[in-house]
Amino acid sequence: MDATERATMIKSELHRCLQGARSSVLSKLDGLGEHSLRRPMTPTGTNLLGVVKHLGMLEYGYLGQVFGRQHMFAIRRVWPPTDDPFRRG
Repeated sequence: MDATERATMIKSELHRCLQGARSSVLSKLDGLGEHSLRRPMTPTGTNLLGVVKHLGMLEYGYLGQVFGRQHMFAIRRVWPPTDDPFRRG
């Protein structure tokens, strides 16, 4: 097996795992009403729909950058750029 075939095989496996993770998350939400999807579940106001949006943006941003894909739209930063995005002000 040459390097190109191996890379193709790894890419296929990554895609299969990613599809499985997506399906798993979405299956947990299947059948829930809009109120349940949007209802805040934590003291910070996080809801299930927000978790799905967060996962999608991570996938879009991280995998797009890793594989050198051009983004079709800009990702808006929700915090000011710092060395540590998790630092509290």
